[in-house]
This record gives sequence, structure tokens and C-alpha cells, in this order.
Amino acid sequence: MAGSGNDWVTVGELVLIRETEKAWGVSVVAEMAGKEVQFWLPKSQVDRITMTAFGEVGEVDIPRWLAEKNNLEYEDDG
Repeated sequence: MAGSGNDWVTVGELVLIRETEKAWGVSVVAEMAGKEVQFWLPKSQVDRITMTAFGEVGEVDIPRWLAEKNNLEYEDDG
């Protein structure tokens, strides 16, 4: 994986909702406490993203610290 100094994990069940030049806006598919959870993923911190269109569900590979910062469930790629 890119960024050999990072501990990468895979986060699934995300929906692509918006995009800027520097980040992807995503939402968690599963409802958490009855509210929609949205956050930004800086493109510089994403190793792989499977969503190619808005509204598409997929997964991303991001550093473990970023997944934990956003309270995301993930699969350990290590």
C-alpha cells in the first residue's frame, strides 16, 4: 500500500455524497443512533476508493488514525 509509514485499514459501507478538489464527502450507510453520519476524507489520506459516482456504496483504504478519529468500523489490512 502507499504511504508505508501508515497503518492502513479498509472501511466499507460508505456512500459517496460529494467531492471537492481535495476531499471526498462520504456518509455511513448504517444508521448510527438514528442520525446520518457524514464526514470528509482528504484525498491525500485515501489509498483506494471504490466509489466512482455520487450515491454509490463502496469502500476506502485510509490510515487507521483517520478511521478511529471518525469512529468508523474497519477491517485491518495489516
